[in-house]
Amino acid sequence: MRKPCQWQGHFLHLCICFLQRGLAGLPGWIIGHTRIQALVFSWAVAWHWPRPPRQQRRFLEWRGPVRQWGSRRVADQRGDDTVMVDGGVGDSDDSGLRSIDLATLSGVLRVCDVELLLLDGNGPRAAFASRVHEEALFCSISCGFHCRGRFMLPPDWAMLGYLHATDETLSWCHGVPLTPGMALTVMPEGISEFTLSPGTHMTLMLVPVARVQRKLTELSLRSTPPAGQALSLFNLASESTPLAQHYQQLHLQLGQGANLQPEETEKLLHEHVQALLGAGAADRPGCSRARRTHYLIAQRAENFMRLNLRRNIYMNEICDAAGVSERGLRYAFEDLFGTSPNRYLSMLRLCAACRSLSMADSSRRSVKAIALSCGLWDLSRFADNYRKVFGELPRDTLMRAPAQIGQPA
Repeated sequence: MRKPCQWQGHFLHLCICFLQRGLAGLPGWIIGHTRIQALVFSWAVAWHWPRPPRQQRRFLEWRGPVRQWGSRRVADQRGDDTVMVDGGVGDSDDSGLRSIDLATLSGVLRVCDVELLLLDGNGPRAAFASRVHEEALFCSISCGFHCRGRFMLPPDWAMLGYLHATDETLSWCHGVPLTPGMALTVMPEGISEFTLSPGTHMTLMLVPVARVQRKLTELSLRSTPPAGQALSLFNLASESTPLAQHYQQLHLQLGQGANLQPEETEKLLHEHVQALLGAGAADRPGCSRARRTHYLIAQRAENFMRLNLRRNIYMNEICDAAGVSERGLRYAFEDLFGTSPNRYLSMLRLCAACRSLSMADSSRRSVKAIALSCGLWDLSRFADNYRKVFGELPRDTLMRAPAQIGQPA
């Protein structure tokens, strides 16, 4: 009887492994020899291969524990180097930053959603702590990635804040550069737009707008900020000013989980409004004509992208919508976002898909339907790019229960 050749023995061994583990047991294994055609069973084929429910469960178990921060399913045991934040678990690095999903970050202000767009292609890494105290929300935020954001305060809320650190070449609000040591006042009127650089640290207080108006009336007989605008930015003289020291102390207390002092809201509100009223024209940052022009160009281009996100968008269409040449469009995006219009559009689609996947019901919507609704027609490329940016596959995001997003674990 002829003995089996070497390649037949290898083939038989792989077949036994295949039967023991199921099709999922061959992620990218190659079965073959020079005398037969090579066969590759990829993860995608293994996932879509029909299985009975029991085998599906075994396949999910065999795939291993879920290790993505932000997931509500944590199957492995972790040590003391992990942090629990708003329904997710993630390993923090030396700087205290951790990977956080966009759905969790979008609810950091609680009273409104913040729509975030990644600009550097890295997954969102941040650290934040918040506390409700005396009818106000105090929040400290440390940002470890370059992002573009938009939010709109409800009519009955205002925001006061202070920037401890940021890169003024990358960070701005409505086109106005943000610098360390800058205080901000946001009233509930329209959409606020901003970008933040990696390494940005800030402390915010959200308070009922009626309290801000009463304090303005008490100190100046007016109910609106001196500039008469929804956004007011002003620089403090130094870090030794009472308001800057108060915000720094508050930032440390929130990060350490310490209790806030009685009358904290009233004290900080009084100091902030007092500094706001005392700020002169030299303390208020301005926006150059070139930066203002670039901001308006990018705003028109982005609005066109958002309105036509479902279909293919061509560069000449964006230029026509923005009213500039292709070179002018590129200059504007490089100045404001540090990236090209095409790259910006790609990240806009990915982040829109991430938000939709985070809020969708997996029994009603599929990854394919959500991807197509964001203009992502190449599903394999979409899955690959999504995993590079967010550290997980789109289906992993979809499988989270929408009711758990933003809820404590």
